[in-house]
This record gives sequence, C-alpha cells and structure tokens, in this order.
Amino acid sequence: MNATRNILIITVICALAIPSFADWPDTDDHKMHWPQLPDPFGWDVFAGTTADGTQKVLADDWLCTQSGPVDDIHFWGSRQGEWEVNPPLPG
Repeated sequence: MNATRNILIITVICALAIPSFADWPDTDDHKMHWPQLPDPFGWDVFAGTTADGTQKVLADDWLCTQSGPVDDIHFWGSRQGEWEVNPPLPG
C-alpha cells in the first residue's frame, strides 16, 4: 500500500512537471543583462558523489549590475549518460 502510494505521488509529480519545459521567449519585455543559454558542448559533466565519497559540485556565477528584484530564473541541465548528439526539443 505504501509503495503504491509513493509510485502514485511520483507519477503525479512527473505528470505536472512535463509542461514546464525550458523556454526562452524572445517577446518578453523583462530586464535581462545577457542570456546565459545552455552550452551544448558541456553535457555529461559529472556532478555528485564520487566513489570515494567526495562531492563534485558544478556552479555558475552571475553578475548583476542593476538594481531590482530577480523574478525569473531558468535552470538548464543534462544528465550524465545522455547519449544523443542532438536531443529532440520539446514542442
């Protein structure tokens, strides 16, 4: 019963996450310093716990030169083991 409920919860979360594809609409009139789009040649970089237990963390910095709140952030990523050279785009 507990395992079935957990599977159902995970399925619902995944189903709700499907519409949230990464996007970058050119028509937005938002303040943006510069677009930091994903690097297609940076795929499959390992981030996580290595076999000896050490952590490898990837990060990117961001320079903000104007005042005002940050109200929209996009995260781009891929998984180690994705073997397609040009994965299909959503939509």
